[in-house]
Amino acid sequence: MPKISKFFILIISEVFFLLFLLIILPSFLIKERPGVYQTSFTETLSLDTKNSFNQEFISDQNNLESISVLLKNPALINKSQVKIELQDQNKNTIRSLNTSGISIGDPSWINFKFPYINSQKGDIFIVKVSTDNPLSDHLYIYGNNENQNINFKTTYKSSSIINSIKENLDYRKETILNSNHFYSIYYLTILIITNILIFFSL
Repeated sequence: MPKISKFFILIISEVFFLLFLLIILPSFLIKERPGVYQTSFTETLSLDTKNSFNQEFISDQNNLESISVLLKNPALINKSQVKIELQDQNKNTIRSLNTSGISIGDPSWINFKFPYINSQKGDIFIVKVSTDNPLSDHLYIYGNNENQNINFKTTYKSSSIINSIKENLDYRKETILNSNHFYSIYYLTILIITNILIFFSL
């Protein structure tokens, strides 16, 4: 077989291998994907009957499946009820979770997972966190005292393999566009040089 033919077969094999490794395989294995989040706030804000919190966010993927909030129960003493609600932009409750202080660590992320909502990228949601705790400074939520925003995380579910592949392609594209271009050029250069060396060794 001519050297050129062998080289093209090698290139095609590499492309298919990378597609399988980075796109196809994760699309079958990964059912839940991380979405929009805010995790940088370090202030602890009192969560009590006088202080509930509403966090609005814009969905960055389809099919919302879970939300999480960061709470703190000092010394694990408080046993009050905490309610986490997912609301639409009109403040209608779509999903709700009731949990107690005994489920809250010092601190811990409280994950609220539900059968995925048939939502679309760009939809507006509100996370509301409230409690029947009557005492100030006995139960906390992590957030920002100035604007009352809170730490939260979301996940999304792919509704089909086709959608999963499409979402994975979009994710890879976004990752490349947002990555350090120096490293991208560096790895691409290494890949090209390696293939040139392979070509001359055939």
